[in-house]
Amino acid sequence: MANKKVFHVGIAVYEHLELSDVAPVDMLNSIGYDFIKPLTSGGYAPIEALAEAPRIKIDWIHTNLNVVEATAGLFLKPTATYATAPRDLDLLLVPGLSIVGNHPEGSAEFLKEASEKSAIVMTTCGGGLWLASLGILDGKNATTNSGALTTARQLSPGVVWKDNNWVVDGKFWTSGAAGFGFGMMAAFCREKFPVGHVDRALAGLGFGRLGVGAFGTVE
Repeated sequence: MANKKVFHVGIAVYEHLELSDVAPVDMLNSIGYDFIKPLTSGGYAPIEALAEAPRIKIDWIHTNLNVVEATAGLFLKPTATYATAPRDLDLLLVPGLSIVGNHPEGSAEFLKEASEKSAIVMTTCGGGLWLASLGILDGKNATTNSGALTTARQLSPGVVWKDNNWVVDGKFWTSGAAGFGFGMMAAFCREKFPVGHVDRALAGLGFGRLGVGAFGTVE
């Protein structure tokens, strides 16, 4: 296991971060080796799952390392800064910064560089608006919260905005309202990692297979 490649995730953090926008990352964490290993010890997951479980590293990135207040009374401790975080992530997750909110200091440069160099760029809810405001989504198919699509088309006409639950355009995965981020993340995990392992791990969370129940579909 020592030589297993780490799948590195970076999450763009802002003040009053909405938990529902970033919650899908826990689905990814839940298929990871560090989460699965204790389950095998207790008999809740087969030992063979360890061979298929990826090593997951998640960085919470903000302007500085000071504690950030999120919604629902949670206080989040960032693990990296926009100035120092790696740009070549396996997955960059951009949650829904309010369209009336201020971009965190240092975030614009980071998001432009990381969006270019990272393998996958994923947004939830208003995160599509955040990237679009920086010109990152120009010429691409994308979506955002359906309630903001009219505004999105006015503010960023260079983006091909779609009224879908989520949209995939190359390495860019964008979801509509926060809840659709779960379906999008499940679809990504099933595409990137062994399907049987992903389905088993997500079923353990009560989610079941993609396309059934709360996950929804891309349309």
